[in-house]
Amino acid sequence: MTQSDFTIDRRTVLSSITGATLVGLAGCTSSRDDSTGSNGTASDGTGDSGPLKQVSVEGLQLVVELTADAEVEHLNVISPNGELFDSQELSQGVSRAAFELGTSYTPGEYRVLALRGEDEIGSSVLAIEPDLQIVEVGIGANHLERFPEELTFKDQQALVTVENRGTGPDAITRLLFKGDVPGPTTDYETGDVSGIWGPDANNQRGVDAVAITADSEETIFSISLPFSFAADNGIDCKSTPQSGSFRVVVQSQIDGKTTASRRIEYSESDRYDGCDTTISD
Repeated sequence: MTQSDFTIDRRTVLSSITGATLVGLAGCTSSRDDSTGSNGTASDGTGDSGPLKQVSVEGLQLVVELTADAEVEHLNVISPNGELFDSQELSQGVSRAAFELGTSYTPGEYRVLALRGEDEIGSSVLAIEPDLQIVEVGIGANHLERFPEELTFKDQQALVTVENRGTGPDAITRLLFKGDVPGPTTDYETGDVSGIWGPDANNQRGVDAVAITADSEETIFSISLPFSFAADNGIDCKSTPQSGSFRVVVQSQIDGKTTASRRIEYSESDRYDGCDTTISD
């Protein structure tokens, strides 16, 4: 993707370069296993786990591994609301099963039931829930070497690193900048504009979503130009230094809205776009 279709003038806002039967539920009142899995990390299930060797989240899947001598014919996964989330019949000798979570599941506790016939022979509970945190915000002008080559206005764009400290995957769907920046992205708050760059993204709307798995981080790049002084709805440089604050907002399908505040300083300049800009926590 290139941005050669865009031009910048002093008073043009560049807002974008911008049901199923529940088999074996009679055992659902058995004692819970409070262990928690993560991306590729096994839960240390004990208690009544029986033939369930480990239950974990790997990428976008819930993965169940069975003991070597397991005689499990069926696996049921029960969602946090008590309804059947998914089910699999297992052939003899199968020791691993995967259930697709994706990025639109209901967060909470999932119970995995191991069945032989209609008898429950083991169960395990796993909390699956993302927890997104913004850990870095950078001005493109200060991180040019980290930006994709396809971006033309790197110095005016932003990078944001998001960390998923939870136990389940999520998908980032929107990136906003509010407050004392040269180009606030208030126009992106509604509609189908994500404001996030991607190699195959529409150069006006951005990508639909960026998946982020548990216990991982993703650095995303803005399609909008929050640090462009060509916008007429933000900060201009002045003959005296200025300081203020702004907020970065990341929206996701499951965790909702995550925000981070940063301080911003502008040096003095005789030109409206000639000052140096720095940000800090």
